[in-house]
Amino acid sequence: MESNNQSISELRKDLVSGDWVVMAKTRAKRPEKSMKCPFCFPAIKEQKIISQTEDIIVIGNKFPAFRPQSDLNKHEYGPFEVMNGAGFHEVIILKEHSPQLYETNLFALIETYQKQYLSLMNRKFVDYISVFHNHGKLAGASIEHPHSQLIASPVIDPDIHRSLDGSENYFQKHQQCVHCVMVDWERKEKIRVLYENSDFIVFVPFVSRVAYEIRIFPKEHKPYFERINDSEKNNLADALQQSLKKLYFVLGDPAYNFFLHTAPCDGKTYEHYHWHFEILPKTSVWAG
Repeated sequence: MESNNQSISELRKDLVSGDWVVMAKTRAKRPEKSMKCPFCFPAIKEQKIISQTEDIIVIGNKFPAFRPQSDLNKHEYGPFEVMNGAGFHEVIILKEHSPQLYETNLFALIETYQKQYLSLMNRKFVDYISVFHNHGKLAGASIEHPHSQLIASPVIDPDIHRSLDGSENYFQKHQQCVHCVMVDWERKEKIRVLYENSDFIVFVPFVSRVAYEIRIFPKEHKPYFERINDSEKNNLADALQQSLKKLYFVLGDPAYNFFLHTAPCDGKTYEHYHWHFEILPKTSVWAG
């Protein structure tokens, strides 16, 4: 049975977990692989371009999970809570059609993440902004041309919610940032550290969810990605490049997803949190 909400996408709250799940019918219409790349010139000119630089083009997602709406229309449908999928869904495209992201201008990519984040964080109904990148068909990339996605929504992603709750609980119990504790321990152990520079550390977490999982953390305690400065962007680009290069040469161009985990933009304080990137390769080997 469907609810009476006829919007393009709809958020429904799970009665057991409390997670909000987006139902977006248009996502099923995403393109299959074709000979003509829709993100290369001249095809890209057919899209509505939001912004562009020498290296990057930002467009609205043609098959959005969220889109601007005049109200949330939050209501009950039987025992369930339901509301409109209000928000924004953008695609951040590197102009260069390189199959390997580490070969591209990652500083420009990170700078665009920040720019688009700042442009949306104070918009109506936006409480959280997700930034993620899929590489390879097994990771959900329907188009080979390197591109990231940004979703601004009225709800916090369940995985981020668990991360926020866990870090807050640890802080209340120990008066310490749990992520700082992990970073300090990895720097001391020097067993799982893959790379570090003056601002960032790259390591394989002691408790990995998948084989070859990688995390990139600022060495200093920083809750908010959007406050990153130019020097930090340069060093983050360096850390991300080294991480992706290692995956490529060790695993032979695996499919992977990477995600930005940062504090929400809902007006609350999250000083207990520590922003970071998580890279999850798709392999046939279970972690453990």
